[in-house]
Amino acid sequence: MKREYKIIASVLADNGRYSDELIQIAAPHVDGFEVDYMDGRFVDRKVMGPGDVAHLRKLLGPEKYISAHLMAKEPNLKEFADAGANSIIIHKDAFPEIDEALAEIKMYGKRAGYALSPSDEDAAILQGYGIIQPEDILFLMGVQPGKSGQQLHRIIRPKIKSYRHAFRGDIQIDGGVKHDNIGGLVGAGANFFTVSSAIFKPEGNIEENVRKLREAISRVTT
Repeated sequence: MKREYKIIASVLADNGRYSDELIQIAAPHVDGFEVDYMDGRFVDRKVMGPGDVAHLRKLLGPEKYISAHLMAKEPNLKEFADAGANSIIIHKDAFPEIDEALAEIKMYGKRAGYALSPSDEDAAILQGYGIIQPEDILFLMGVQPGKSGQQLHRIIRPKIKSYRHAFRGDIQIDGGVKHDNIGGLVGAGANFFTVSSAIFKPEGNIEENVRKLREAISRVTT
């Protein structure tokens, strides 16, 4: 099965959210955007929410892919669905019955994602079964949730390889993705990438930064 490779820009900045101007500059070059909601309980930081999803949807129009990554304890999934998210990502320990929460996301007509932090394991997926299906997203955090700008955790590539052997769907990496490591992540089996500082911060413009990421992917896939 031919995999689709996507670069998804996280709008999470050190002081909140990147400006509308930067988001609009990035929009023609990336495959979508990610809103990272933190409730101050699941992680220490408190930032963004369904209002940011709704704002992005209004800013970008109906067609652009928007993902809501919820680092929160039992968040209101309907609020994010109604705000216009295409996919909703929830963490392994965020709900007492995670399978019911994933089913609720799908009930709203949204794509469901199941997130694991670097320290998390899910033996059921590794054994070829579990709560997620091939149409879902297996969302692996490359860093500990809660902060931007961290370095990619060294255990992530081996974890991607292990999960890829057992899971046929999309594997998304969030955190620490840079121009110099995205090729290795592709080689390990990942195909969706949440990127923030490597798009918005290094010297050069946003278009050039995204082009370098795509070139690094192409060197592995062609």
